[in-house]
Amino acid sequence: NYSTRRLVWFAVLFASLTAALIGIALVALRTGTSTTLSIQQVIDILLYNEGDKLSRLVVRELRLPRLILGALIGGSMGLVGVLLQDTMRNGLAEPGLLGTSSGAVIVVAAITILDLPVAAGQMPLWALLGGLAAGSVLLVASTLKMPPVRLILVGAALNAMLNALLIILISLGE
Repeated sequence: NYSTRRLVWFAVLFASLTAALIGIALVALRTGTSTTLSIQQVIDILLYNEGDKLSRLVVRELRLPRLILGALIGGSMGLVGVLLQDTMRNGLAEPGLLGTSSGAVIVVAAITILDLPVAAGQMPLWALLGGLAAGSVLLVASTLKMPPVRLILVGAALNAMLNALLIILISLGE
C-alpha cells in the first residue's frame, strides 16, 4: 500500500533526523574552549547531574542555553523563509533578499558606528525594530495589489538601498 510505505518512510526519516540532531547536540555540548568533555560525561551531567562543579556549570549554564537558543533561532529562520516563499509564491524569497535583514543590520551599524547610547542588551531589540521597519515597507507595498514578482523587486531595491546606506555609515565611521 502506497500510504503505508509513505508513512514508514516518513517515520524512518523523522527518526534518523532526530538521532542526527541529538548526536550533533551532544557533540556541541562536549566541545568548547575551556573544557572538553566526553559524550558520556555530558550525558551524566544532563541526566544525572553528576560530574565536577565546573563541568556541570559549563554544560548546564553556558553551552545548553546557547544550544537551545541557536536551535530556536535556526528553526525560526527556516520558518520565516518558508512563509515568505509561500506568500510570495517564489522560491527565491528570503529575508536577506527582501531587505528585512538589511533593516536590522543598518540599525545595529548606526548604533555602533555613531556611538549611540544604547545598552548592549538592548541591541537585539533595536535590530528587531529595524527589521520590522524594513518589513513594513514590504507590507505597505503588498497592499498595492502588485504581483509577487514585483513585490520581490521592491524588496530587492529596498535591500540595495539599505546596503548603500550601510556603506555610507561605515565610511562615516572611518
